[in-house]
Amino acid sequence: MIEIITQEHPRLFINQERISELKRLETTDPFFAALKSGLINKATALLTEDLVPFKITGPRMLKNCQEIHSRVSILALSCLLTGDEKYAIRAKDELISAAAFPHWNKDHFLDTAELITAFAIGYDWLYHVLPKADLTAIKNAMISKGIQPGIEEHKKNIWWAGHKFNWNQVCNGGLIIGALAVADEEPQLCEEVFDATVKFLPIAFNSYGKEGGWEAGPDYWQYTTWYSVLLIDALLKVTGDDFGLSKTEGFNKTGLFPIYTAGPFDKFFNFADAAETYNPIPTLFWLGKHFNNDVFINENHRLLKKSLSDHTYCDAFNLVWYVPAQSNVPQLPLNRNFSDINMGVFRSEWATPRATFIAFKGGFNQADHAHLDIGSFVLDMKGVRWAIDLGRDSYDLPEYFNRSETGGRWNYFRLNNKSHNTLVLNNSIQRVLAKAKIISYAAMGNDPEASIDLTEVYLPHANSVIRSIKMLDNAAILITDKIEWAGDEKLVQWQMLTDAEIVLHGNNAELLKDGEKIVATILQPEAAVFAVISAEQAEPEMNNAGFRQLIVKWTEIGDLSEIAISIA
Repeated sequence: MIEIITQEHPRLFINQERISELKRLETTDPFFAALKSGLINKATALLTEDLVPFKITGPRMLKNCQEIHSRVSILALSCLLTGDEKYAIRAKDELISAAAFPHWNKDHFLDTAELITAFAIGYDWLYHVLPKADLTAIKNAMISKGIQPGIEEHKKNIWWAGHKFNWNQVCNGGLIIGALAVADEEPQLCEEVFDATVKFLPIAFNSYGKEGGWEAGPDYWQYTTWYSVLLIDALLKVTGDDFGLSKTEGFNKTGLFPIYTAGPFDKFFNFADAAETYNPIPTLFWLGKHFNNDVFINENHRLLKKSLSDHTYCDAFNLVWYVPAQSNVPQLPLNRNFSDINMGVFRSEWATPRATFIAFKGGFNQADHAHLDIGSFVLDMKGVRWAIDLGRDSYDLPEYFNRSETGGRWNYFRLNNKSHNTLVLNNSIQRVLAKAKIISYAAMGNDPEASIDLTEVYLPHANSVIRSIKMLDNAAILITDKIEWAGDEKLVQWQMLTDAEIVLHGNNAELLKDGEKIVATILQPEAAVFAVISAEQAEPEMNNAGFRQLIVKWTEIGDLSEIAISIA
């Protein structure tokens, strides 16, 4: 039997004590006051926005469901902090509209879980504001269109229940959050939800690994960790028991992953269907407070200050989980190896956008949302991203998620190694089932160096492939590839994708962008020269206009090849 230790509303993520604390903070903490002002401005703007419609694109309506979740949180919190019921009425309108949707798209249960969470927040936070009839309509819709379909899916052994990645936390987490919102009124329903879901949660939480990295990349780290924290916070506040989830090995370190994965001017190493954008992350406040890590807290302060200056970002949970900036916070080491996911980072310094930053990866080509990008890297220097990952293509492309050996996913340029900053041997894609480890990582001093064993990736073309990446004197980058060939075909292509202008000079190439210049130089093989090819593609793939690849391509005569290229 689930013990509900907190029955008063609101009880999910925030309570009356916390509301009073936030109101006091407004008078003593100017930055919190600025965040609140931004929240109220956003809520006020929402008063005249059209309601989010029911719209399915491809198999999903996730974007619209997430928008409802965001709007309800912003509006409901604005009501709690100001006492102005106009925000509650507008949140109610959004919820009643979504309650009337013909269904909540249970076949893409992420959508359903987002709506359950939105309805749980609206029901709980506005419990003492909205009329009983509206609360009943909100609760009934959440149960009939969200929670009960979720329980039925569990009875059919739905695949996402025990998934290793974000579907587990989002779908099971949404169900639990919804159940907690009505646990005192619907105890049997709550028991059914807990019986169905809780046993599966450690499967996904264990995917953080001992270093806290996330092999599905920074976008899916954010989504997964958002729901992981929502779930734990709700459990702790309502039941006092998170089933040990927050004690999962590596979870206390996972706030380091976005910090290290972002370059010096806040662009992610956007591997695995990710985008470059690094926005404020409210979970960093929660992780920082829960695990007593001031670095996480101050990083989110930094990101929030940047977003406030250009008015680009607003999230209610940056206030709900707000922690004042901390003083005397030690600086993190410059370099880090996320050994569980075989991703490493070197940087020359923190706190300057002109720092040199290179992030690189081995990994597993069958990881969640993986591309065939083993050995790839991104490179920032002089305030410019020079080596780029194009990121995802459209999820609605045919067979986009068919990751089998002959799956259509690998035919798309953005998803195979022909677009990434790695090698192409004999014009072939990487092995779909391949794994690659970072076999050495020396991060001390001004010349950190790492090596990745790519051998499995390029079978049967080579018996051994080792890529080494070295930062020279905290500035230049040296990339060395050693290939021991197998068979008679020995065509190799080294490549780096960029949107910079490229001027070729034989074994040198000048890259020009935003008034800055770097030079790439072929050190080995001596006779090799650079060339440039377009990265543009035809429909239905994304066009990639303005992107090109700097390449070195030749046919080896002997059994060994060594490619060494410096970038400075």
